[in-house]
Amino acid sequence: MARSNQPREIIIPTLILAAIVVLFIGVSDGSYRRSESTTNERDHVEPVINVKQLEDGEGSIPVEIISPEVQFATASKITRISFGVRNNSDKEVRSFCLAYAVNVETKGKRNRDTFYYTIETLVHPHIRKSSGAFAPISTGISRTVSDDSLLGFDGESKILSLDVWLDFVEFEDGASYGPNIRGERLISGIRGGANNYVFWLKNQYVMNPTIVESFASLLFLDDFPDSVNTSSSQERYGASIYRNQLRRIYRDGGLEGLTDFMRKYVLLDQKN
Repeated sequence: MARSNQPREIIIPTLILAAIVVLFIGVSDGSYRRSESTTNERDHVEPVINVKQLEDGEGSIPVEIISPEVQFATASKITRISFGVRNNSDKEVRSFCLAYAVNVETKGKRNRDTFYYTIETLVHPHIRKSSGAFAPISTGISRTVSDDSLLGFDGESKILSLDVWLDFVEFEDGASYGPNIRGERLISGIRGGANNYVFWLKNQYVMNPTIVESFASLLFLDDFPDSVNTSSSQERYGASIYRNQLRRIYRDGGLEGLTDFMRKYVLLDQKN
């Protein structure tokens, strides 16, 4: 998983897992759990974690943030952050984007940085159809969003509080909830990148059906050809997920398996 903050825009998967400055005031739900520090620098009061749950307009919480946990090294450094997201609805969840804002004070001036974590279980229909991977999140099932990378601010800064909320939730039937400040756009970028890669694959194959033999070596290059449109980090991530699926197919089934996949899915894809 990766954490994203504008202009540092990175995405987060596992099922995929991605600050603009936003105006948000959270309401504490009292579920913050203190964690032991990884250092002895603990002369400060730990910031409050405010969780704003996403209601459906009828008083229920279809998808809920649970067990928020943050570990602090110092008053200005976070060493680990973790949130659970549970599906309380009777529908399957296709994707969600969790956001959290860190409120910081530096020399009397207050600032706010917002980060987005995205879990996307679709990426592209080919992946589900061919392998069953990336299944949607069923009723009662939770996913954990966590990051152990250091998030630090200026040494004279002090983290005052964290606000956490779900920016966007999409169900398998296409229904969605949330303020949707960036979530849907991030998820669309992931799917768009996978789709762009499929478009490129199809064009290569149509122009030269024997390209599969030489194409196999391209699957293990670090970069994408210039003709693959991956202008954003989200698009690049989506294309990478699709390419990794092809790598798995090639490793398991060789050229025969790769060719079969191309003919069964890529060439028959009417959207490209």
